[in-house]
Amino acid sequence: MLATVQKARNDQSDLLGKRETLSISPSLASALGVSVGTQLRLEADSGGPVGAYTVASLHDDGDVQIRLAKRGRSQLHIAPGDRVQVQSVVPRTQLSFHDAWMRDECVETVWHEAHDPADVAFIAPHGGDGERNTDEAAVYAAKAYPNPASVWAVHNFGASATERWHITSTKISPASYPGLQRLRGAEFDRVVSFHLWNGDEIIVGGRANDTYRENLAERIAAGVNGVRDVVTEDAKYMGDSEANVVNWLTHDSQRGIQIEAPAYVYQRYRKRLGEAVAEFLETEGP
Repeated sequence: MLATVQKARNDQSDLLGKRETLSISPSLASALGVSVGTQLRLEADSGGPVGAYTVASLHDDGDVQIRLAKRGRSQLHIAPGDRVQVQSVVPRTQLSFHDAWMRDECVETVWHEAHDPADVAFIAPHGGDGERNTDEAAVYAAKAYPNPASVWAVHNFGASATERWHITSTKISPASYPGLQRLRGAEFDRVVSFHLWNGDEIIVGGRANDTYRENLAERIAAGVNGVRDVVTEDAKYMGDSEANVVNWLTHDSQRGIQIEAPAYVYQRYRKRLGEAVAEFLETEGP
């Protein structure tokens, strides 16, 4: 549906200076069937870039339907007063991977059998041109794992994919990503997520216990020929919030593993990284 965007108010600290968040009116929320915490897909009515945003709050400002800070508007090349197409589902569910790549779009890959759910899932919430090759690492892991495994990967395409499509892992809502909705409730014994970051080390985080992660770190280091140090504590992105998708997908929210690795590792060793993780889960158990 069409809606008009206005700038964020000066008192909206949850929007100001932020790329990923917006506020909407209660009437628009009702029309879309969404609530605070879900994501919206916005596209300028005149065509052009598309982006994903999290509903941070509902505002009651008369006829104002959407409020979005300058940083968020700039990704779509829109100004206050412009109209946008708004949808409550972010990925294009009817678009192929190839077509999404060609059109700088967003799609999901899902391997999951609801009637016979796997014990393990490998996920990549920011794949495609965003955190490049993380989605391939997740697939390599699933293919190397000898038992059935589920996969959920989001492929965000385009030159500014991270700026337009990235949704923080603690904010991703299954209501806005149908593929993730399929995995919700599976209560996996172990979930591993693959991410890319601009640091030097490989981080093995998540809420899985320290010993398990330390042992996995050793296996990963060997698998990638020791090209980077592998750390399991005191790192920038530890992924240890229960709100992180990698954790809440597990049956007790305590068994997720978040792997952050530099671009070089994914460029040269994504297959070995995925296989090292799968081999560890096979030998040590999920």
